[in-house]
Amino acid sequence: MPFNIQSCRRKFIPLTILCAVTVGVSPSSAQGSDAERPGTNAVSETAGGDDEVPIASTLLAGVIHQLPPDPIRVTGKLLVRRLRGVPVKTYGFELIARWGEDVPHTQYTIFDAFGDPLERLELTHGVPPRVRHAVGGGDLAEVPVVALGRQIQQSDISWMDLTLSFLWWTDAHHEGEESVRTFDCYIIRVNRPPDEPGPYHSVRLWISKKAGMMLRAEGLDATGKPIRQLWVHSVHKVDGAWMVENMEIQSPPAVQRTKLSIAEVERL
Repeated sequence: MPFNIQSCRRKFIPLTILCAVTVGVSPSSAQGSDAERPGTNAVSETAGGDDEVPIASTLLAGVIHQLPPDPIRVTGKLLVRRLRGVPVKTYGFELIARWGEDVPHTQYTIFDAFGDPLERLELTHGVPPRVRHAVGGGDLAEVPVVALGRQIQQSDISWMDLTLSFLWWTDAHHEGEESVRTFDCYIIRVNRPPDEPGPYHSVRLWISKKAGMMLRAEGLDATGKPIRQLWVHSVHKVDGAWMVENMEIQSPPAVQRTKLSIAEVERL
């Protein structure tokens, strides 16, 4: 049964995924504060006093733990626009996610403004990951992992951003703490596996201390320079969980941005 995010908020299922549909996230108007947010058992403090912080790999596991375990279907839109607000392109998208399986699996389809499929991508989060891609309604064919770095159509978002594949990288390090708006966050950096190609040498993540949710991130090149950023514009508390409703993604040079909006979520 589909749930409309506008008219059926109380029935909306947990979708903390979209706090991390990113590489490069910095909330600009997220509603609420960490003091109001629920905690998560997946992110546990290390033993010790107030100066102790969670291990970076534990924080990363906590983000993955919050992804909905039951199969879901998510639909929404990608709106590409110039910085002055002039629209350039609009795409529809569909996500079918099965994060609760032993080997998590996701499938994404991008549609044109008339609802016709433009391309699809499947990702199996194994070691190494398996990527399959198709143009339009054609048959999926296996492609190199490097394909995840390609930007989708004329948008600013890449397949790696949508698939969250960097969350499964294991080389994670704590870099400090910082407040993002009203949210107190731990900062960690995850480095790309040496045998896995892609656009990001590493990804820096800002993770809420209380909720364990990823609130900001940046995809970095080999010199540590950000090459993609995303801003979360609104979140809502539904059934005791916080959900992202709208966010924007931008790649330098700052000529345009892509807004991602969620419309419906359906349990499969």
